[in-house]
Amino acid sequence: MTECAAVHLVDSDSDEALLTSTQSALSTGLEVRLVDPETGKGMFATKNFESNDLLLREPPVVVTQCFDCSVRACRTCLKVLCEEAQDAVQCSGGCGHVYCSEACREAAALSYHISMCSVKDGHPLAEFEDFVRNVGNEYYLLAAMALSMAFTDLASLRGRNDLDAFLSERTMDLFGDFAQAPWWDTMSSQGWDSGIASQELSHVAEHASAFRSSIQEQTNESLEKLLRCYSIWPQGVQASRRLQELYARLVGLMRMNCASIKLPLPAGLEGAGGWLSGIGFFATQCRLNHSCRPCAALTASDHDTTALATVRALRRIEAGEQISIAYVDAALSPRSRRAELQEQYLFGCRCPACQEQAEASERTEESGQRKVMERGRRGEEERADKTRSAPLTQNCTVMSRQSAPLL
Repeated sequence: MTECAAVHLVDSDSDEALLTSTQSALSTGLEVRLVDPETGKGMFATKNFESNDLLLREPPVVVTQCFDCSVRACRTCLKVLCEEAQDAVQCSGGCGHVYCSEACREAAALSYHISMCSVKDGHPLAEFEDFVRNVGNEYYLLAAMALSMAFTDLASLRGRNDLDAFLSERTMDLFGDFAQAPWWDTMSSQGWDSGIASQELSHVAEHASAFRSSIQEQTNESLEKLLRCYSIWPQGVQASRRLQELYARLVGLMRMNCASIKLPLPAGLEGAGGWLSGIGFFATQCRLNHSCRPCAALTASDHDTTALATVRALRRIEAGEQISIAYVDAALSPRSRRAELQEQYLFGCRCPACQEQAEASERTEESGQRKVMERGRRGEEERADKTRSAPLTQNCTVMSRQSAPLL
């Protein structure tokens, strides 16, 4: 088994700060480069890998446990904390966040938390988190962490009055290389008209428009609550149109690029199926493109105690080959896979497996059409034969009747 591969980025200096964990690995073997203008970037092997080799093991840039998971866990790495544990490290700002170690608390503070927890009275951070929990959207929290990362660059922030421009520039430095659309545009319209399919098309469009408006209002409200957390900007932070769009795109980025996380619970703790569930944004793992016939897979281990994206080879991978994983269950039928990919990720799959299955389906359809045409031709020939023989049979019958009295 090889060491975990380090990742080399081609023409992407802005991501270096997000990838230090993988670049510190002992060996090389992966690079991120352009696949094609339509697909964007992907990850490629620069050496051969054997089946089950470890390709990547990466901590998240931002992470949160799912809101329906009540297990107490570290805010940085999701390590489960027992309720009676005395060694849990509290946020020094008094916001209630807990960590498994001083190192995790320091990492969160330096990355984003020092900005979100900058108000010492009233703790608007708790109000913001209560709001996003009530609406059930973890992506708001992850986007808030991402936006707060821009605020931590205080040296660049001081002396500037154009806060909106600064935040946009800094956020693009950090996340500009990842797909980001306003998050209401990352949802398939198929979900908007569920339950009203029998109504008129105009009513469906009206429902979709109303849904979009309500989501925009909710997103803007969550941003306003988040901005109350930032006291490091003396003039206060207003939810301008530019900032609203930036935040909405960060939410969309998280929805389209985050990975699910499952960590086993220690013995004696109750949870959903014995697992702690969460979601996180992994700057390297999210470079992996989809294939219905993948050469690698995200794996979970019963021995993992912290949130890590672990990717292993499913078969031998040749140098130069693109590393792919399956975004959906590859065992599903081609129709189901395409429907789920369109619904969740808004693209139609054109991987080799789908192309081969599509070609096979076309051949089957063409063969079926030929059989139908052949049956139709034979039927016409049979009807023509019957038509030609019918007069002769009738004449014979008439002649028989005419000759009957002669007997």
